[in-house]
Amino acid sequence: MIVLVASMPRSGSTFAFNVVREVLQSRGVVYHESSDDVVGAVLRSNGAAHVIVKDHDFDEASIQLAQAGAFHVIMTIRRVEDAIASWLEVFETLPEDVALQVMRRWLRLYGQLRQHATIVSYDKIDRHPWLGAWHIARAVRPSVLPAEVIRIARRFSKADVKRTADQLTREMPGVIDGGFSHYDSTTFLHRRHVSSLRSRPAEERIDPERMRRLRAELASDVQAAGLAL
Repeated sequence: MIVLVASMPRSGSTFAFNVVREVLQSRGVVYHESSDDVVGAVLRSNGAAHVIVKDHDFDEASIQLAQAGAFHVIMTIRRVEDAIASWLEVFETLPEDVALQVMRRWLRLYGQLRQHATIVSYDKIDRHPWLGAWHIARAVRPSVLPAEVIRIARRFSKADVKRTADQLTREMPGVIDGGFSHYDSTTFLHRRHVSSLRSRPAEERIDPERMRRLRAELASDVQAAGLAL
């Protein structure tokens, strides 16, 4: 099985990835990577039973194959302003233009793949994590049982993720230094993955003038994707 986790940045994408990974790893060898090249990832998987590729954009061949139904596609989504504000807070060393470029690419991807994907909202993951996990797990393994999904959701609860991520250091085994951040190569949890146990809207994170500017920058892309600001 090949699964694309093609989520909006800062929308629960790593939660979705880990639900998929945990469900599939008990049902065969899993290979995973972060890449925009799904075909390349499959070739690098050394014949693994399952391949999971997580990214916020994909190359044209990957998109066309996904549209043709070759892969399972999981997309998590969030209010665009909140996702951007979360990105700017967590990855504070990256320029604002980088966040806008990443979001624009994802919005284009969403327009291309939304009809071919299982879509789960950040609000569902945030407020009712086991229901979010259930929706994701059933998309890749319809026979999965509720007890298994509940265990996975608990393992990746916001409090546990925050505790784990806050302890990550570059020197730990299995941790990859990406320059602007570092992350665990198995779970993809990164430094400061959860900034607060209470989800805060953009209005509490950035000033009104910056909010207006970000909305103006993304307005046409959001509209083209079929979403709203």
